[in-house]
Amino acid sequence: MTGCVLTSYRTLLAVVALVATSAAGLGWAASSAATTESESDPPTVFPTPAFTDISVGHQHSCGLRTDQAIVCWGNNNQGQVEVPAGRYSAVSAGDTHTCGLRTDQTIQCWGDNGNGQTDASEGLYSAVAADGNFSCGLRADQSIQCWGDNIVGQTDAPEGQFTAISTGRLHGCGLRTDQTAQCWGYNGNGESDPPGGTYTSIDVGTSHSCGLRTDQTIQCWGWNSFGRTDAPEGQFIAVTAGHLHSCGLRTDQTIQCWGDNREGQAAAPADLFLLVAAGTRRTCGVRVDQTIQCWGQGDDAASSAPEGQFTAVAAGPWHSCGVHTDQSIQCWGSNLDNRASPHAERFTSVAVGSGHSCGIRTNHTIACWGHDANGATDTPKASTAGSFLEVVGGSVHTCGLRYFRDVMCWGDNSHGQTDAPEGRFLQISAGDLHSCALTTDDSVVCWGDNSHGQTDAPEGEYAGVAAGDFHSCALTTDDSVVCWGDNSHGQTDAPELRFSAVTAGASHSCGVRTNDSVVCWGDNTYGQTDAPDGPFTDVSAGMRHSCGVRSDRTIACWGSLSLVSESASGPESEAAQED
Repeated sequence: MTGCVLTSYRTLLAVVALVATSAAGLGWAASSAATTESESDPPTVFPTPAFTDISVGHQHSCGLRTDQAIVCWGNNNQGQVEVPAGRYSAVSAGDTHTCGLRTDQTIQCWGDNGNGQTDASEGLYSAVAADGNFSCGLRADQSIQCWGDNIVGQTDAPEGQFTAISTGRLHGCGLRTDQTAQCWGYNGNGESDPPGGTYTSIDVGTSHSCGLRTDQTIQCWGWNSFGRTDAPEGQFIAVTAGHLHSCGLRTDQTIQCWGDNREGQAAAPADLFLLVAAGTRRTCGVRVDQTIQCWGQGDDAASSAPEGQFTAVAAGPWHSCGVHTDQSIQCWGSNLDNRASPHAERFTSVAVGSGHSCGIRTNHTIACWGHDANGATDTPKASTAGSFLEVVGGSVHTCGLRYFRDVMCWGDNSHGQTDAPEGRFLQISAGDLHSCALTTDDSVVCWGDNSHGQTDAPEGEYAGVAAGDFHSCALTTDDSVVCWGDNSHGQTDAPELRFSAVTAGASHSCGVRTNDSVVCWGDNTYGQTDAPDGPFTDVSAGMRHSCGVRSDRTIACWGSLSLVSESASGPESEAAQED
């Protein structure tokens, strides 16, 4: 969804060999371009240090490193990824809070404390579990202590001695010293009624639970929507229960998952693992080389931006992408329909749409990947289309600026968004259902959906344009920003400052000032306008988050990638009730 933006295109055009500008985007669309340099390949797994433990929460994840430090990434709207300094032996990620077991056997929690879920009881512990709005710890005397929300008795842990504990959204389970399972809290779906027998481990999901029996088979119980309790046959060494899916680590160290797979969370990679943890719509595992690999929906958050050096970034509604200095593209966020799986080629720019992505190769041809709704990824043949200088992605359409400065668009044309006008242009931008372009005489022309006046570009002399969801913005030749269209969240109320770039998102806008700081305005429900200190060289506004390229070529993001997966727009009734 939105893309980066305009710097003075007159200056950039002097470098003809290049497609190195960022053009941009908007609400559902985004685009970005950049020059590149030689640099090491981007990491294939995230993060890169060695890990001994992993925990996946609702929209954030945490790992315990071999140096006993905890690293968290994902949604940070409640401070749940801001780990207190210290050495730890275990970590557990909940909905919007996290708890860790320190090496001195005390428990430290952080994040949302609206129900007292981070107010860990004093004492010595051997295990900790966090989920929902409550937490539990296994004391050194093998009794269970819980704290936080107790609306359905989820903190009323039974008396007795236990060897393991696990918590879900509204219930908890533990293994007694005789290896039998006992659960407490909400039981509306049988999630607190464990079958008889003996177990070696237990894990609690949202409305179901799973245990690893002493014969190394898996037994699950509770709500079986999406088949999340239909454990496969065979022998396993670990089991994990997520939101609507479950996974097990087989004795050959491969992972098998079952249940909901709408975000790819049950599609485990063919690799060897030491650990596995299932979250809401995401699963992570620690591989045998002690690196972390995740699959499914991306963690929402500023800190989900990958490490490394980049020349450009493009923020979309469900995923984002950046161009590394070695000219490779790395994407993060939702990988539904492989939208975040770029081709292993060299690129000079990248564009992000709603369900697809595109990039310009170093030979000036375009490659697209992801959802091919209405032909959005059906790139024109080089033999007939020629070379391109820029590519931008809308919701379900794509446009390219050709070498001879005319515009070619393809994909959905339900609102005339691919009916590019004739003429010569300097830069283009694709919005949700409309597109805009900067002409060679420094005026702006837009086409497509005009339900909110987003294509009614005011007269004037401009240096760049950015199309958002239902609004558009342009950078004038005197370094001011002018916006038009939907202003329901103040997204067209550009501050009276001097800018070198501007980007339009779904309901907010951002600009890089001439002093290299970033300023955003409009909807800030998810912190998407709370730009960090600079300096920055590029910025891209998405739907509920924004990303920028710092002067040291690292990427900083703020806000939330998304709080609901777009694939859940028409969920089954049971999924809707649990989401």
